[in-house]
Amino acid sequence: MKKFTRTFIFVLVIIMSLNIENSMSQWTQTNTPSAIIYSIGVKDNLIFVGTPLGVFRSINFGNTWQNINLGVVNLYVSTFAVSGQTVFAGTKDRGIFRSTDNGDTWMAANNGLSSTYTTQVLTGKDRVFSVVGGKVFYTQNNGDSWTEMPGVSGVRTIAFKDEQLFAGAEEGIFMTPDNGNEWFKINYSLNVRCMTISAGNIFVGTELSGIYVSSDNGKNFNPVNNGIPEMFTINSLAAIGTSVFAATDGAGVYFSINSGVSWLPVNNGLVSQRVLTLHIDKANLFAGTFGGVFISRDNGNSWQNIGEGITNGQTINCFAVSGNNLYVGTDRGRVFMSPDEGVTWRAHSNQGLIKEISGKIVSIVGDINSLFISSNFIYAATDSGVFRSLDDGVTYKPLSSQWRNVNVYSVLVQQNYIYAGTSQGFYFTKDDGKMWNLVDNAFNGMKVTVMKSSGNNFYCSTGNGVTAIINKELISARLPVSSEIYDIAINKKNIFATTYGNGVYKADSDNSDWEESNEGLVNLQVTSIVALGEETLIIGTWGSGIFYSTDNGKKWYPANQGLIDMKVRSLIIKGNTLFAGTEQGLIYKRNLSEFSEKD
Repeated sequence: MKKFTRTFIFVLVIIMSLNIENSMSQWTQTNTPSAIIYSIGVKDNLIFVGTPLGVFRSINFGNTWQNINLGVVNLYVSTFAVSGQTVFAGTKDRGIFRSTDNGDTWMAANNGLSSTYTTQVLTGKDRVFSVVGGKVFYTQNNGDSWTEMPGVSGVRTIAFKDEQLFAGAEEGIFMTPDNGNEWFKINYSLNVRCMTISAGNIFVGTELSGIYVSSDNGKNFNPVNNGIPEMFTINSLAAIGTSVFAATDGAGVYFSINSGVSWLPVNNGLVSQRVLTLHIDKANLFAGTFGGVFISRDNGNSWQNIGEGITNGQTINCFAVSGNNLYVGTDRGRVFMSPDEGVTWRAHSNQGLIKEISGKIVSIVGDINSLFISSNFIYAATDSGVFRSLDDGVTYKPLSSQWRNVNVYSVLVQQNYIYAGTSQGFYFTKDDGKMWNLVDNAFNGMKVTVMKSSGNNFYCSTGNGVTAIINKELISARLPVSSEIYDIAINKKNIFATTYGNGVYKADSDNSDWEESNEGLVNLQVTSIVALGEETLIIGTWGSGIFYSTDNGKKWYPANQGLIDMKVRSLIIKGNTLFAGTEQGLIYKRNLSEFSEKD
């Protein structure tokens, strides 16, 4: 009996040790770069937000979020309204949807609408109004059918003041005192984006002209921009009593308590300064931004991010590190930065990379293929050339019109030279992009997708081969397979190349004698690789997670404890931590010391 007891305890200790090791050696998911929040709606204790991926709902005031998509992929939800037990959601391109079960199910409600481009849904006393295709509609049967209120066009937004309905348009403001039987044009010049009513005053937010206010029921509108940056677009206005809040397109939220005579910024805790929408629910002020959804419970004095669980669905194509900052580039033309290893993410405006087109925020450069940080400048290799930001990601400008329509896959800066791997070859510029030259004529017309440097040596992928410039000598070699190379890593002994379909290959440091290095791999679709020290290598695969080798690639072992999304797109080492980016936009991290033992 004692022998059995001792044996049992010994086995139990081994099992507990293994469990402890597994619990310690695993991936941890960081917070993810937040989604763009177009719209916010609140019903009782439920919060609804509209994103490029549809509707997300929180039942616990932002602690957790659930995607309750409307049944259409990539639905841009621009507006919410609540009427009794019905929630209305207006979209940019599929019209209006409604839900009578708190968002569990949705039905299209477009009968009578002449367009599907919806900018606002607003609840009135005995009817619900909508702005669709620049026209104003109403329903008195909970969205079963809509009736047009003729006489106005180009409308973006509407607001009630007593029994009067005001409509802000691209070329002025209209007013109807009788629910649309007759409209009067009361302003001919303002390009209106939003309106709100406070203490009898009509506040109007405009495109590039700030804020105007009327205190005489719309007879006159006067600019009230003291404290607000000049020439700013106002995306949204909201009022709590006599307090008026303005969401700007790049300078955060401003606040006025004196009918707009003066404005003060109220951005403490608001990490994204490009604010798209504001929403008031009782004493709570919500802000939808380029970097998630925030709430203020103290009249804008402080903001809390409640949108950490809202995924943006953007594949993490690439990483870059500069000091304490971690940067990611996505497949939708956006660049994010985290100063604290993924605890928080800053979503700057990215102007020049993304743009509002027909009410949607879309990439105008395609994918961000790689990033490089040099002297606080951010360089982005995109499907439409090389772009650079000199102001920490607020704005990006193309380095040269020469690359405007050229796929650039990689970029790096070395000794005042900027290098670019493109669909047309391997180029460099020494005059800040004014003139680009081939590094060598041998690269002319070659597709160079990966570009790595080691000291003064360069290694470039050229189709299914690697062309190296070692001690200024050009050395080319092809892999024994036809697969395109996805990534390259270099250590003291070897060069490693990953392929999509044929796994990992390695060669001597002089780019010769390429051989397969796949023992232990169950998936040969290898997207990324990093080298750690002299012998350790880590790879990401498309579907089977992450593998590592501690013997210079002779044998690979899985390292997937805690990893949920197995489609890994990118890897980077920052200090003592490895970061992995995935197809679903998730980011994981793991201590490098854990790669000396098997999962």
